[in-house]
Formats: sequence, C-alpha cells, structure tokens
Amino acid sequence: RRIYVPLFLGMSVNTIVGYALFSWIPTSFARVHGWTMGDIGLGYGLIILATGPLGVFLAGSLIDKLHRAGQQNAELKVALLSIAICLPGVIYFPLASSGQAALVAMIPASIGPAMTTASGSIAVINVTPNQIQGQTMALYPLTISLLGLSLGPTAVALLTDYVFKDPAMIDWSISCVVIASSLFSAIMLWRCLQPFTEAVRETVN
Repeated sequence: RRIYVPLFLGMSVNTIVGYALFSWIPTSFARVHGWTMGDIGLGYGLIILATGPLGVFLAGSLIDKLHRAGQQNAELKVALLSIAICLPGVIYFPLASSGQAALVAMIPASIGPAMTTASGSIAVINVTPNQIQGQTMALYPLTISLLGLSLGPTAVALLTDYVFKDPAMIDWSISCVVIASSLFSAIMLWRCLQPFTEAVRETVN
C-alpha cells in the first residue's frame, strides 16, 4: 500500500498531462494563433512522431544506466526527471508570441510525458512480485487511462469556460492543468522513492 497508492496516483495524474495536450493543442493553435488544422496536424504531428519514440528510448536508456550504478529506484528518478523536462515547455507555452514559438515549446512538453509513460510501466513491473505481476499490469493501464481520459480533457474545458471565461485563453488552461498535474505527480513519486527501493530489494531477494 505504501508503494502502490502513491505510485499509481503519481503515474495516473501524470497521464492527465498527455491527454490534456493531445486533446486541446490543435484547438489552442487554431484559436490563439489562427493556424489551420492542416498546419497544426503537420507541425504538432511531426513533434509527436519524433518525441514519442525519443522519450521512451531516453527513459529506458537512463533507467538501465542508473540500474548499473546501483540505483534501485531508477524508474522513479527518471519519471521525476521527465516532469522537470516537461514543465519549462508548458510554462512557456501560453507566453509564446507566435505559433512557431509555441510549437517549439511542445518539444520538451511532449518528450516528458513519453518518458514518464515508459518509466511507469517499468516501475510497476520491477516492484511487483511475480505472483501478481499479471493482475497488477492489467490494473495499471486501466487506472491511468481512466483517470487521464476523464480528467485531462475535461479539466482544460472547465477552466476555459468557468475560470478564464474566454475561449482564447485555452492555452493558459492547458498550461495550468499540466503544471498542477505534474506537481502533484512529482510529490507522489517523491514520497514513493524510499518504499519503492525497499520493495524492490524484497522482490529481488
């Protein structure tokens, strides 16, 4: 319980980041910067196409390197790093003076969630005893998908309609949701570092 509650919460809430971005970035570029859907699809699509595999590869490589250095909570440290990579992009996103600048901000904002997704799956596998790995790995994607899908797009819409009350402020709504989700996720994962290390040792032994 000391492991799975903060681990699942941290990873699930971080999934909100990806769904919030995927759901509303095209609309944001159309409303704020006047881009056509064709331009958005090409620009943002290429970024997702490149940063998704890159983020997964970076996460796996860093986890392997930290494991070789004796870091048994490497997965969580890489997940925390991925949050730090994502935040500058989403903080700058609503401040960008042009669509091109906002698109550049999406590069770190997209690499981070990809790294977190890879780190989370590896973390759950490594910390779970063999006897219940199948059940746990079935529950994990279900949990993160339900929370991310339900809260990510909805939170952005609610902020835009009822807090900012301006459709053109959707970029600020995206930024607020992603920042809040990332910070909560970081707190949960930080709290999980020590119990995760102890559980991995028990699993290995």
